[in-house]
Amino acid sequence: MDEPLVSVVMLSFNNIEIIGNCLSDLSNSTFKNIETIVLDCASRDNSASYIANNFPWVNLIRFKKDPGPDAAYTYGVKQAKGSYILLISADVRVLPNTIASLVKRAEISSLDVAVPSCLDWDGVYANAGLGWPFFHVHEYDLFSVLLPKLFSSLKEQRPFYFIFACCLVKREAYIETPFNQNIGFYEDIEWAWRLDLKGKKIEVLDDVYCLHERGSSIKGPRAYYFNSRCVFATMLVCAKTDEIVFLSPPLATFQISELLFEILNGRYKNAVNIVKGWSDFLKLSPAYLKDRKTLFSSLSKKNSFNFLQRYVEAENYKRKREHLAYKRMYFQTAKTNSK
Repeated sequence: MDEPLVSVVMLSFNNIEIIGNCLSDLSNSTFKNIETIVLDCASRDNSASYIANNFPWVNLIRFKKDPGPDAAYTYGVKQAKGSYILLISADVRVLPNTIASLVKRAEISSLDVAVPSCLDWDGVYANAGLGWPFFHVHEYDLFSVLLPKLFSSLKEQRPFYFIFACCLVKREAYIETPFNQNIGFYEDIEWAWRLDLKGKKIEVLDDVYCLHERGSSIKGPRAYYFNSRCVFATMLVCAKTDEIVFLSPPLATFQISELLFEILNGRYKNAVNIVKGWSDFLKLSPAYLKDRKTLFSSLSKKNSFNFLQRYVEAENYKRKREHLAYKRMYFQTAKTNSK
């Protein structure tokens, strides 16, 4: 059986210190039927020239002005020829068999999206994909005890969302449900939520890994800005009316508490960016409401998405991943001590 063509679509924005690692990993992949598209979003660190000189097999697309991650990814997918798209960040390391394993599972299970388990660069499980920030206020989980008891019969294990720092998606699935260009960063939650609402088949694979240096693409005040903007935006686009009523108080409490914390600690630039994020959310709210109308008008009346049920599934997922992470650390320690 011939291998399907996989189009790797990668963003580059001032990543000269790390992007070579990811591109070298791709060249060492056991899966060979790939094309690699790198979208340089107006980098100022000479990384575009670095890529052109050292990785001539890359299809390098240079933007004169940064279009933003969502628009750049969508542009790259439209240029891609593969039936599968591997969306990947420049701060990701993949193993030689990562792509082959993702494609194999996607083909066997007819997946729309196949996602590897994401570890930090030091090998520790990146504990994301849960209910945050929609259930976490002041770093504790409001419902970690109550809801699992109410849904004690629920054995499903799925993340609330997945990290698309590395994920394999069918090209037609992305074209049908592209990234929301009104979100910006932290679009993982909103995109995964929309895919879930549309009933797309998504699986996070226990036995396939990538390494991701979380936070390398966005840090400092800019991270506070997008976090304060995208949380409410995601809720407005994806949540049903009763869910918005249920979620708004804890979300507002969390955001206001974060603002006060930054002010009290003298981090005024972070505080200003939190307020700016709220302001821009309000300015963009007509666009989010339009996105919401488009989304819900396309959904089947039989849509079975249950917010609280999905949260408990995410809790089960978290506990399983914590157990797997403990086992990995245990065996790594045992192996080190045996030397």
